[in-house]
Amino acid sequence: GFVKGEDVTVKGITIHNSPCWSLFFHGCRNVTVRDYTVRNGPDDGNTDGVDLDCVSNATLENLDIDTGDDAIAIRAAPRRLQLPEPPPCENITIRNAKLRSTSSVFRLGVGDGLIRNVTVENVVSDRGGTAIMMDTLYGEPESGGVDMENIVFRNCRFDNCRFAYSIWTAGRRLEFGVRDVTFENCTFPKGVPRRVGGDA
Repeated sequence: GFVKGEDVTVKGITIHNSPCWSLFFHGCRNVTVRDYTVRNGPDDGNTDGVDLDCVSNATLENLDIDTGDDAIAIRAAPRRLQLPEPPPCENITIRNAKLRSTSSVFRLGVGDGLIRNVTVENVVSDRGGTAIMMDTLYGEPESGGVDMENIVFRNCRFDNCRFAYSIWTAGRRLEFGVRDVTFENCTFPKGVPRRVGGDA
């Protein structure tokens, strides 16, 4: 993993059978991941393909991820960084990806910070638990929750998933929860559940 890194590039690597998160960025700026492949077991837990936590200005492209846990997780859990001003997770572009996950293909949430300005485009997935999970209070019930805004999914196709998308807002100290989410030319399996709701 990379913590508080600047101008980090990961290119042309393949990870097999990772025992935990395959590639983790925490509090980093100016991140590029390109031509990246993951092959983990479909029943292996905690084997996320990529985790972006409090990262600013990241481009992920040409990805081929097959894993048991989340393919891509975008988080905002700044407390462990011990910085005076908690950084948001912002300005993220993910494009040209083949993703498979037994859990969530995309998970947005975890922590008590802010996720904003995320664009996902040209993605295909033929295995997923939930195609897109946006949960403001996932994993850290003691936190105030994560706010999310300006999230765009464009030209994405999700097949063979149990749930299409779940956008769930809950928490005690959220400013606004989830807003400005766009799906443009995205397809999900017919008949699978969608969930939008919450209490904030």
